Amino acid sequence: MPAAIHTRDFDHIDDCARALAGRLALVLDDAIARRGRATLALSGGRTPARVLPHLFVTERDWGRVTLTLTDDRWLPMSADDSNQGMVRRLAQGTPAEAAPFVGLVSKGLPPEAGIIEANGRLDGVPWPLDAAYLGMGDDGHVASLFPHGDWQAAPGRLVAVPPPDTAAADARAHARVSLTPAALLDCRALFLMLTGAEKARTFERARQPGPTQALPLRLVLHQDTVPVEVFRAP
Repeated sequence: MPAAIHTRDFDHIDDCARALAGRLALVLDDAIARRGRATLALSGGRTPARVLPHLFVTERDWGRVTLTLTDDRWLPMSADDSNQGMVRRLAQGTPAEAAPFVGLVSKGLPPEAGIIEANGRLDGVPWPLDAAYLGMGDDGHVASLFPHGDWQAAPGRLVAVPPPDTAAADARAHARVSLTPAALLDCRALFLMLTGAEKARTFERARQPGPTQALPLRLVLHQDTVPVEVFRAP
């Protein structure tokens, strides 16, 4: 039987972002109360940039919260497209600045070698994660697990993801690093926020049975261990 999927719909993206931030805050507080610490994996991109400011201003002992990422581009933290850079900039000057942060990119190393070092860092993170906050692409990718990519049987917690086939025509395309399917599902709760008609259609397609290689979102929607909360806005 698939895991429970709870879907909440909002008329405005800002209301959706605040509601998701509130749920994540409750998860962190519950984890700290139960186990003395919490772990949270975050996505980068436009939608998290709306959610995280609401989360990061909430008060708790952020020193007990370990933050990491679901995926990142293999770039310096100073780069505009770095997920680590985005999260760290949003946390700056907020209570969340005190949270320990475990990045996925190893400075000065190519992805294939750097993920060995990064896997070592992630081994120091308390698993299972208390929550993973995922984004989704129009093509149904989650984290940096893209359709028809070579990630299904990746060992360890991380997999290197080469630039997409369109890289030659896209100066912003970069190699990436992503949590593996096993690592994404090694958590107590999954959260997904999606906006727009195209992503809504992709979400409904992914709810139907089919190969996960074609629609990686099915990894999340067709598993039977981790509850999923979906926040949707136009």
